Amino acid sequence: GRYKDVVVSAGLSAINHGCGDFNIGSFQGERALVQERMFQYLKLKLEGTAGVVESNVSLAYQSQERGLYAIAIDLALSSLSIPPRYQSAVEAKQSAEEDIQLAGNQRVGLVTDASKHLASAETAANVIRLEAHEQSTVIVKNAEFRANATKLEFEKEAETYKAVMESLSLSNEGFLAYLGTRMVENTGDAKIALTEPAIASYRDEL
Repeated sequence: GRYKDVVVSAGLSAINHGCGDFNIGSFQGERALVQERMFQYLKLKLEGTAGVVESNVSLAYQSQERGLYAIAIDLALSSLSIPPRYQSAVEAKQSAEEDIQLAGNQRVGLVTDASKHLASAETAANVIRLEAHEQSTVIVKNAEFRANATKLEFEKEAETYKAVMESLSLSNEGFLAYLGTRMVENTGDAKIALTEPAIASYRDEL
């Protein structure tokens, strides 16, 4: 339901924050460290600050997390993939560097051309890196917005139900009967199928 969607969004946010602490090279040489940092963010998102004893996550970030009343048991970084555009940019940069070495043994004009290719490849890589960072920021903001909106919606529903129960002096069973009556009124000619041992009425318990 909606709670599951909130937890999934929080998990994606944690992973994005974890990725943001490392550069592209760290994902190959420091895989275990990257996985551990992601897990720390995940525990903060799900359990709040109280669930994390030691963490490399900044104190400013920790102070914002209250948790979702869930427990993070483990996180496995099973696969890593580099965006095709970034991979192409890296390959272009490597190719340009090779061209520079070759041109060094040939003419000055070739060195100039290869330097331009290298600069172009570095620019492309920087553009892609910035785009990836902006996309991750949007994902995090969207996840936080959805989580806050869902939480607010649940709080308003809870306040409304509590007010109804208090104003009508209803027990839990009475409140269920009240909701059923309102549902039938709003639906009109409702046809309801119940299977045993479902309780169709709480009239005797009111």
